[in-house]
Amino acid sequence: MVNDFISKCLLDFKSTIGKTKPIDDPIPICFGISFKSKKVCRDWQVVQKNLANTLRSILNNSNSNYIIVVAGHEKPSLIEIENKKIKWITASFPPPIGPRGFNLDKRKKRILIGAYLKTINFNGFYMHLDADDLIHFKFVEYLNTLSFKKAFIIRESLMVNTNKKEIWLTKKFYQHCGSSSVIYFSTNELPRTSKKEKSEFSKLAFTSHKSVHLKFKKKDCLFIDKPIVLRVFGYGDNNMTIKKLLNVNVSSQKYSTKGEILRDWIWEHFRI
Repeated sequence: MVNDFISKCLLDFKSTIGKTKPIDDPIPICFGISFKSKKVCRDWQVVQKNLANTLRSILNNSNSNYIIVVAGHEKPSLIEIENKKIKWITASFPPPIGPRGFNLDKRKKRILIGAYLKTINFNGFYMHLDADDLIHFKFVEYLNTLSFKKAFIIRESLMVNTNKKEIWLTKKFYQHCGSSSVIYFSTNELPRTSKKEKSEFSKLAFTSHKSVHLKFKKKDCLFIDKPIVLRVFGYGDNNMTIKKLLNVNVSSQKYSTKGEILRDWIWEHFRI
């Protein structure tokens, strides 16, 4: 049956949530989003639309134990960005002038977010979320059922190319997507300023997503093999595509797996 495997994975995940008791004192999570400048976008409208989808996938979660912080240069014209759960931060440093500056720009915005979290005495989980990826509508609820770990690494999850109408599961998700780690930070581990410094948060902000798990002892880190994040390809304004490191028509073949036809039922799980 078409899409039987991925559909079954998602339905199995959804069914387990209601059977698992949440922990007594759930820890809040902050989703931090580095939003790229209009000056380096190919299509500002598409980039804004993708951010809106990302925000809605969070805002439509079944559990509201989260906050969202978005850092960027130009505030997008979106209804979602005005939601009371979202804090917008305007970056005062210059935007990158080309693709070579994309990674540094993203990481500097992450530190800007961390510095804001320190001002509100935030203690909780933090997840870097790219401004085009989506989270499952049970993501926060699921996180609140897990016993405490310093870090959760999403090892297995989903990718989709909306242009090719293909969806696939990859068993090395954290190797291919920056939206793949959930890390606990206490207030004293957050940066005091928006400049790069030696705080634990800043160190991890400048760590490749492929290596984040290596920063933790095995007992403090848990790999998650659940379809709770969806990486989105196919719209042509992805930084990897602009840098010519990834083809807009990327498919499951690149990830050595078998894809399935993308159908509308996926949006029952990633609610945008």
